[in-house]
Amino acid sequence: MENLLKKYNYFDDCYLKEIKWSNNFIGLDIIIDYIWEGKKVRKNLDEEKLIKLSFSHVQKFIFYNNLDSNFFKYEDEIGWGFNNFSIIKLENNSEMLAPYLGFPRKFNHLSILWESERRIDIVFGDLEAIELF
Repeated sequence: MENLLKKYNYFDDCYLKEIKWSNNFIGLDIIIDYIWEGKKVRKNLDEEKLIKLSFSHVQKFIFYNNLDSNFFKYEDEIGWGFNNFSIIKLENNSEMLAPYLGFPRKFNHLSILWESERRIDIVFGDLEAIELF
């Protein structure tokens, strides 16, 4: 799984486009606009290069928006940059994974992190990346 994230530069500085439950709410699909071409930022960012991260056996999905008072002052000015996250990383959080240690399958904890306190935590079984371009 770490190799999958590394292949896509840990989705560094990409854009979260969509979150959608699947498979009777035990699967989760996250669509990301991938900005990289090799190790360089793509030249034409107006054209989307979408990648679907497809999670199976989702046990937890926690979205911390952490909206502060400035958000409400400038809410009308929020644009595409609001969904521009910093990185996706595999976590080794024993507290999040502890309830699933006795299960017949291994679970993983992944975080999508912004530069702010905004974040998404997902505990899941498997992950697949599907290029939609």
